[in-house]
Amino acid sequence: MSIVIARIGKPHGIRGEVTVQTHTDDPVGRYVPGAIYATEAASGTGVPRSLTIASARLHQKTWLLGFEEIPDRTGAESLRLAGMRLMVMRSPVSPSIFVAAGGISSPLAAPTLMPAASSAAMMASMP
Repeated sequence: MSIVIARIGKPHGIRGEVTVQTHTDDPVGRYVPGAIYATEAASGTGVPRSLTIASARLHQKTWLLGFEEIPDRTGAESLRLAGMRLMVMRSPVSPSIFVAAGGISSPLAAPTLMPAASSAAMMASMP
């Protein structure tokens, strides 16, 4: 399963930068040079199936991204015309619920969580 983090917009300048419509709550953490993202490009279209961020900056409340694979405005325009979106792969989430001392919690909330089955047995043994 993949999650869309940005939709590529129009080119900005002549060096291959593009505007992006952000679909993430952490663009500073996501748009870092060297990060590689999948695209929806079909094989044989000439559009890369993955893009590596070369630069990222905020310009008047709009994120501008440059990619190692896109050297100029023509390449940037091809991304926009193809309706590209940047995606990250999401690992399958376990359906089990985790219970912390204070109640139901996320599996990532604290290192002391127990699977629901183990905590149910522990709670049944409590007075």
